Amino acid sequence: MKPFKIALSKGRPVCLPPKGGRLLSCALCGSPWMNAGGLCRDCEKKLPKKPEDRRIFGIKRTAAALCYEEPAIALVHRFKYQNCRYLAEFFALHMAGEDDFPKGAVLIPVPLHPNRQRQRGFSQTAELCAELSRMTGRRAESALLARSWDTPPQTGLPLADRRANLKGAFTAGDAKGISVILVDDVITSGATLGECANTLNAAGAKAVYALCACSVDNWEAQ
Repeated sequence: MKPFKIALSKGRPVCLPPKGGRLLSCALCGSPWMNAGGLCRDCEKKLPKKPEDRRIFGIKRTAAALCYEEPAIALVHRFKYQNCRYLAEFFALHMAGEDDFPKGAVLIPVPLHPNRQRQRGFSQTAELCAELSRMTGRRAESALLARSWDTPPQTGLPLADRRANLKGAFTAGDAKGISVILVDDVITSGATLGECANTLNAAGAKAVYALCACSVDNWEAQ
Protein backbone atom coordinates (compact mmCIF):
# COMPACT_ATOMS: atom_id res chain seq x y z
CA MET A 1 0.00 0.00 0.00
CA LYS A 2 1.33 3.47 -0.89
CA PRO A 3 1.84 5.84 2.03
CA PHE A 4 -0.60 8.74 2.02
CA LYS A 5 -0.29 12.11 3.71
CA ILE A 6 -2.43 12.75 6.77
CA ALA A 7 -3.62 16.07 8.15
CA LEU A 8 -5.98 16.94 10.98
CA SER A 9 -9.51 18.26 10.47
CA LYS A 10 -11.47 19.12 13.64
CA GLY A 11 -8.89 17.06 15.53
CA ARG A 12 -9.44 13.92 13.44
CA PRO A 13 -7.09 12.42 10.83
CA VAL A 14 -8.01 12.87 7.18
CA CYS A 15 -6.15 12.05 4.01
CA LEU A 16 -4.78 15.08 2.18
CA PRO A 17 -6.51 15.49 -1.21
CA PRO A 18 -4.38 13.94 -3.97
CA LYS A 19 -3.77 15.76 -7.23
CA GLY A 20 -6.47 15.45 -9.87
CA GLY A 21 -9.39 15.30 -7.44
CA ARG A 22 -12.93 16.44 -8.15
CA LEU A 23 -13.47 18.26 -4.84
CA LEU A 24 -12.54 21.86 -5.67
CA SER A 25 -14.51 23.78 -3.02
CA CYS A 26 -16.17 23.30 0.36
CA ALA A 27 -18.47 20.27 0.16
CA LEU A 28 -21.20 22.04 2.15
CA CYS A 29 -21.30 25.70 1.13
CA GLY A 30 -19.15 25.82 -1.99
CA SER A 31 -16.59 28.26 -0.58
CA PRO A 32 -13.25 28.11 -2.43
CA TRP A 33 -11.43 28.28 0.93
CA MET A 34 -11.31 24.52 1.46
CA ASN A 35 -9.13 22.89 4.10
CA ALA A 36 -7.64 19.38 4.27
CA GLY A 37 -11.00 17.87 5.24
CA GLY A 38 -12.83 19.20 2.19
CA LEU A 39 -14.67 21.95 4.11
CA CYS A 40 -14.22 25.64 4.82
CA ARG A 41 -13.43 26.73 8.37
CA ASP A 42 -17.05 27.60 9.23
CA CYS A 43 -18.54 24.36 7.86
CA GLU A 44 -15.85 22.27 9.54
CA LYS A 45 -17.35 23.29 12.90
CA LYS A 46 -20.66 21.68 11.89
CA LEU A 47 -19.20 18.28 11.08
CA PRO A 48 -20.46 15.40 13.28
CA LYS A 49 -18.12 13.55 15.60
CA LYS A 50 -16.43 10.28 14.73
CA PRO A 51 -18.55 7.33 15.96
CA GLU A 52 -17.32 4.42 18.00
CA ASP A 53 -16.34 1.31 16.05
CA ARG A 54 -19.27 -1.05 15.56
CA ARG A 55 -19.22 -4.74 16.50
CA ILE A 56 -20.64 -6.90 13.71
CA PHE A 57 -20.34 -10.68 13.77
CA GLY A 58 -17.86 -11.96 11.20
CA ILE A 59 -16.03 -8.62 10.85
CA LYS A 60 -12.79 -8.02 12.72
CA ARG A 61 -13.13 -4.23 12.79
CA THR A 62 -15.91 -1.95 11.53
CA ALA A 63 -14.93 1.72 11.36
CA ALA A 64 -16.78 4.80 10.12
CA ALA A 65 -15.59 8.35 9.61
CA LEU A 66 -18.69 10.33 10.71
CA CYS A 67 -21.81 9.92 12.81
CA TYR A 68 -24.90 9.88 10.60
CA GLU A 69 -26.15 13.28 11.71
CA GLU A 70 -26.64 16.61 9.97
CA PRO A 71 -24.94 17.89 7.93
CA ALA A 72 -23.52 14.46 7.02
CA ILE A 73 -27.06 13.22 6.28
CA ALA A 74 -27.60 16.00 3.73
CA LEU A 75 -24.24 15.25 2.10
CA VAL A 76 -25.04 11.53 1.82
CA HIS A 77 -28.40 12.31 0.21
CA ARG A 78 -26.78 14.68 -2.29
CA PHE A 79 -24.15 12.06 -3.07
CA LYS A 80 -26.59 9.17 -3.58
CA TYR A 81 -29.75 10.76 -4.92
CA GLN A 82 -28.65 13.98 -6.64
CA ASN A 83 -25.75 12.49 -8.62
CA CYS A 84 -23.14 14.53 -6.73
CA ARG A 85 -20.43 11.96 -7.32
CA TYR A 86 -17.64 14.40 -6.47
CA LEU A 87 -18.68 13.97 -2.81
CA ALA A 88 -17.13 10.50 -2.92
CA GLU A 89 -13.81 12.31 -2.58
CA PHE A 90 -15.01 14.24 0.48
CA PHE A 91 -16.13 11.09 2.28
CA ALA A 92 -13.03 9.15 1.21
CA LEU A 93 -10.77 11.87 2.64
CA HIS A 94 -12.25 11.20 6.07
CA MET A 95 -12.52 7.43 5.65
CA ALA A 96 -8.84 7.12 4.68
CA GLY A 97 -7.92 8.63 8.04
CA GLU A 98 -9.44 5.53 9.69
CA ASP A 99 -7.44 3.09 7.55
CA ASP A 100 -5.15 1.15 9.85
CA PHE A 101 -6.10 -2.19 8.30
CA PRO A 102 -3.52 -4.81 7.25
CA LYS A 103 -1.25 -3.79 4.41
CA GLY A 104 -2.42 -6.35 1.85
CA ALA A 105 -6.19 -6.03 2.42
CA VAL A 106 -8.21 -5.17 -0.68
CA LEU A 107 -11.22 -2.86 -0.98
CA ILE A 108 -14.59 -4.38 -1.89
CA PRO A 109 -17.67 -2.19 -2.38
CA VAL A 110 -20.92 -3.45 -0.86
CA PRO A 111 -22.70 -4.20 -4.14
CA LEU A 112 -25.96 -2.76 -5.39
CA HIS A 113 -28.31 -4.97 -7.34
CA PRO A 114 -28.06 -4.14 -11.09
CA ASN A 115 -31.67 -2.89 -11.07
CA ARG A 116 -30.91 -0.40 -8.29
CA GLN A 117 -27.69 0.68 -9.96
CA ARG A 118 -29.48 1.33 -13.26
CA GLN A 119 -32.08 3.46 -11.46
CA ARG A 120 -29.43 5.50 -9.65
CA GLY A 121 -27.03 5.64 -12.58
CA PHE A 122 -23.99 4.64 -10.51
CA SER A 123 -22.89 2.75 -7.42
CA GLN A 124 -22.02 5.04 -4.52
CA THR A 125 -19.93 2.31 -2.88
CA ALA A 126 -17.93 1.75 -6.06
CA GLU A 127 -17.28 5.50 -6.21
CA LEU A 128 -16.03 5.45 -2.61
CA CYS A 129 -13.83 2.45 -3.39
CA ALA A 130 -12.30 4.18 -6.40
CA GLU A 131 -11.43 7.26 -4.35
CA LEU A 132 -10.02 5.23 -1.47
CA SER A 133 -7.93 3.20 -3.89
CA ARG A 134 -6.60 6.41 -5.45
CA MET A 135 -5.71 7.87 -2.05
CA THR A 136 -4.28 4.80 -0.33
CA GLY A 137 -2.95 2.68 -3.17
CA ARG A 138 -5.05 -0.29 -2.08
CA ARG A 139 -6.41 -2.55 -4.79
CA ALA A 140 -10.18 -2.50 -5.35
CA GLU A 141 -11.89 -5.80 -6.27
CA SER A 142 -15.49 -4.98 -7.18
CA ALA A 143 -16.04 -8.31 -8.98
CA LEU A 144 -15.39 -10.44 -5.89
CA LEU A 145 -18.83 -9.82 -4.35
CA ALA A 146 -22.18 -9.53 -6.13
CA ARG A 147 -25.80 -9.01 -5.11
CA SER A 148 -28.00 -11.94 -6.16
CA TRP A 149 -31.37 -10.29 -5.86
CA ASP A 150 -32.94 -6.90 -5.26
CA THR A 151 -33.96 -7.03 -1.60
CA PRO A 152 -36.97 -5.03 -0.34
CA PRO A 153 -36.38 -1.74 1.52
CA GLN A 154 -35.07 -2.17 5.06
CA THR A 155 -36.25 1.15 6.50
CA GLY A 156 -38.21 0.74 9.72
CA LEU A 157 -37.63 -3.00 10.02
CA PRO A 158 -36.25 -4.64 13.18
CA LEU A 159 -32.86 -6.34 12.99
CA ALA A 160 -34.28 -9.87 12.72
CA ASP A 161 -36.38 -8.93 9.67
CA ARG A 162 -33.45 -7.12 8.06
CA ARG A 163 -31.29 -10.22 8.44
CA ALA A 164 -34.04 -12.43 7.02
CA ASN A 165 -34.43 -10.16 3.98
CA LEU A 166 -30.71 -10.35 3.26
CA LYS A 167 -30.16 -14.08 3.82
CA GLY A 168 -28.42 -15.41 0.73
CA ALA A 169 -28.63 -12.04 -1.05
CA PHE A 170 -24.91 -12.00 -1.96
CA THR A 171 -22.55 -14.31 -3.83
CA ALA A 172 -18.76 -14.27 -3.73
CA GLY A 173 -15.95 -15.47 -5.94
CA ASP A 174 -12.95 -17.36 -4.63
CA ALA A 175 -11.75 -15.28 -1.67
CA LYS A 176 -9.40 -17.90 -0.25
CA GLY A 177 -6.59 -16.30 1.72
CA ILE A 178 -7.64 -12.72 0.92
CA SER A 179 -8.10 -10.03 3.57
CA VAL A 180 -10.90 -7.69 2.49
CA ILE A 181 -12.22 -4.28 3.54
CA LEU A 182 -15.93 -3.87 2.82
CA VAL A 183 -16.74 -0.29 1.79
CA ASP A 184 -20.20 1.18 2.40
CA ASP A 185 -21.78 4.60 2.74
CA VAL A 186 -23.95 4.26 5.87
CA ILE A 187 -24.14 1.63 8.62
CA THR A 188 -27.56 1.38 10.24
CA SER A 189 -28.22 -2.01 11.82
CA GLY A 190 -25.14 -3.64 10.30
CA ALA A 191 -27.25 -6.41 8.75
CA THR A 192 -26.00 -5.77 5.21
CA LEU A 193 -22.34 -5.74 6.23
CA GLY A 194 -22.91 -8.85 8.33
CA GLU A 195 -24.39 -10.81 5.41
CA CYS A 196 -21.58 -9.65 3.11
CA ALA A 197 -19.05 -10.82 5.70
CA ASN A 198 -20.77 -14.20 6.08
CA THR A 199 -20.64 -14.68 2.29
CA LEU A 200 -16.96 -13.74 2.03
CA ASN A 201 -15.96 -15.82 5.05
CA ALA A 202 -17.74 -18.82 3.54
CA ALA A 203 -15.78 -18.20 0.32
CA GLY A 204 -12.50 -18.52 2.22
CA ALA A 205 -11.58 -14.93 3.09
CA LYS A 206 -8.65 -14.69 5.47
CA ALA A 207 -10.22 -11.75 7.33
CA VAL A 208 -13.04 -9.27 6.78
CA TYR A 209 -12.97 -5.62 7.86
CA ALA A 210 -15.34 -2.75 7.07
CA LEU A 211 -14.81 0.95 6.41
CA CYS A 212 -17.82 3.23 5.99
CA ALA A 213 -18.50 6.91 5.49
CA CYS A 214 -21.14 7.23 8.24
CA SER A 215 -22.63 5.21 11.06
CA VAL A 216 -25.97 5.66 12.81
CA ASP A 217 -25.14 6.21 16.47
CA ASN A 218 -26.97 4.03 19.02
CA TRP A 219 -29.07 2.29 16.35
CA GLU A 220 -30.09 -0.46 18.79
CA ALA A 221 -31.59 2.16 21.11
CA GLN A 222 -33.80 3.66 18.39
